[in-house]
Amino acid sequence: YDFVPNRVQMQTGDYLHVQWTGSDTNPGNNDGQGRQGSDRSNMILIRNITYDKEGALPNQTATMLQQGHWASNYPVYITNDTSFLGFSKADIIAMALIEQTQFGGDMEELDDAGTYYNMGLRRITTAGIYNYMCTRNNNFSNRSQKGRLVITNAPFVSKKVGVAGGNVTLANGNAKLTLSPAALNQAIQLYIEQVEGNLEPAETDSSENEGTRKKRQAAAENNANDLDSDLKDSTEANAQTGSKASQIIAVYPLELRVSNRTLAELDIKYDADASDTTFVAVVTDKGTYASLPESWVKEMKGGHAVFYMPGGGKYQVLKFPYVPIIIAFVILAVVLLALILGIVIFFKKNKQAWYRVKRSFGGDV
Repeated sequence: YDFVPNRVQMQTGDYLHVQWTGSDTNPGNNDGQGRQGSDRSNMILIRNITYDKEGALPNQTATMLQQGHWASNYPVYITNDTSFLGFSKADIIAMALIEQTQFGGDMEELDDAGTYYNMGLRRITTAGIYNYMCTRNNNFSNRSQKGRLVITNAPFVSKKVGVAGGNVTLANGNAKLTLSPAALNQAIQLYIEQVEGNLEPAETDSSENEGTRKKRQAAAENNANDLDSDLKDSTEANAQTGSKASQIIAVYPLELRVSNRTLAELDIKYDADASDTTFVAVVTDKGTYASLPESWVKEMKGGHAVFYMPGGGKYQVLKFPYVPIIIAFVILAVVLLALILGIVIFFKKNKQAWYRVKRSFGGDV
């Protein structure tokens, strides 16, 4: 038994159609929970884990929190506060108990529920990471019927990439990460998220527990490819000189480091005038806020910034007006000011000349 698909990635505002079918005439010798010959399913959120688990999806992203974990095998207790995609409590209970087609009788293992369930289209209104299960068919030592819905307020993509390399691309085309072979020394689940706003120095994540924080810091400190050391000559002031030309592109895990930054390229789409000076700013997992060195930027033209990405972090293309143009305007302003001052001084010393000018334009003498 399984949910198909068992991993779904969507955005708030999208519509989800939940349905499944079962049977009362499953052929003999097919193992199944509940009444012999019957197949049933349901869908209910998994309870949160009590202790931190290695490999648990971190609550790192700007738009999401995680509900439950696949390491748990217990369903949530549904209350008025239970949040599942923004659905009503009636829908949440219906998916758990198949209330649409429940015939009454024994519902401990859904034996007397109907074989078919169709919730119809529902609009997703709440972002989050929702891990769910089937309480009947997950009741096996060698079988797990679980699923995950990743819902974001902003464009988001997740993909597992190994030592052979690969691409991770936002569906809207605003960002593309290209990893060459050997950029990673093991398979890693990568997440790329687009976030509205202006890049700012990172703040401490209050939702991160002490154990996870220590693991993250130790991993970063033991990594020879220290991004913050590489950025020591770039300053926060450099990054703060510009205004945004792109959305923030966050690459997770934040503590990720590639074996060689030239093996990882991040392409970010941006909007700027041809006369603007553009550069890339970054906030690292340690909170360092700086502009990337020019030598790390491979190409900046045609609305695309392509640069070598040393590791996870939050990146944004910034812009400011082209300096020579600013200088030219400043010089012009100085010249005009000097000219005006010269004219004022001349007429102040030569009052007869001022009278003649006034007379020529019809003024009183």
